[in-house]
Amino acid sequence: MRVIGGDFKGHKLVTVAGDISRPVSGMLKGMIFNVIRPHVEEAKVLDICCGCGTLGVEALSQGASHVTFIEEDRKALIALEKNLLQCRMTDRSTVLPGDAERRLHRWFPGHDIDLVFFDPPYKSNLYDPIMHILGTVPWLADSVVIVAEHLRSHDLPETYGSLHSYRRLVYSTSAVTLYSR
Repeated sequence: MRVIGGDFKGHKLVTVAGDISRPVSGMLKGMIFNVIRPHVEEAKVLDICCGCGTLGVEALSQGASHVTFIEEDRKALIALEKNLLQCRMTDRSTVLPGDAERRLHRWFPGHDIDLVFFDPPYKSNLYDPIMHILGTVPWLADSVVIVAEHLRSHDLPETYGSLHSYRRLVYSTSAVTLYSR
């Protein structure tokens, strides 16, 4: 897995073997960033269930101002820290270890989040609870874009609170549904 664009294009990223952390494929990551590119520059980003951080690191490489990563798995957190260090991104990132749902209920950032990546394990029970939280919190920018990755065979609802889906990208067995307000 490599960074596909921006300042750190070509840098190899550390990943974690197994089912807990499944980095987004290079092709799907390319499709995502082709669509969201106008929203990345100077964005404040939240990467939920980030695994080794491939989406958040990509956003930083392509001009995001700050990324907050949330991850529960210890091995994925170690890989994430290595990726942030090797790409010299620790000063533009915050890592919050722990359960994503609990973290979001207790987190009150001092700024609006412009872009959210949500990429839990495909068989996770987190889709509805996390998306419902995101649909109701006051700390998302009015122009927020939420990128939710899921199995192609798993359709996500069209709305979650104030969020509405506006585009679906599909590659192989994976899909991404994009939401905005």
